[in-house]
Amino acid sequence: MYKFLVFFLFVFAAFSCGTKDKPVGILPKEKMADILIEVHLAEAKANFYQFKTVDSSKVLFLQYKKDLLLKQGVAPAVFDSSYNYYARNVKDFNDIYLKVIDNLTQREASNKID
Repeated sequence: MYKFLVFFLFVFAAFSCGTKDKPVGILPKEKMADILIEVHLAEAKANFYQFKTVDSSKVLFLQYKKDLLLKQGVAPAVFDSSYNYYARNVKDFNDIYLKVIDNLTQREASNKID
């Protein structure tokens, strides 16, 4: 009986350590990268204005973010849960941010940052 229990625990551990599927409702990496590019541009745009308080820049940024998520057809809760999922999955998060950085660097080099 003890050997059976050890075998069962070993098999269970082996399968539970495998790759986990993404939960339902998580944005694909490409879509997440595209949105994050726009989010970072919106943040830079909001910080560009010389407001006397940080709160004003934050309010403007949040409005920009809300508008771009609406334009992309993504609910804020879906974006937030996707961001949290990828933040816990370092390899995927790194892949996403490599694309974000490459895109923003190319835009900066060609002066095509809106």
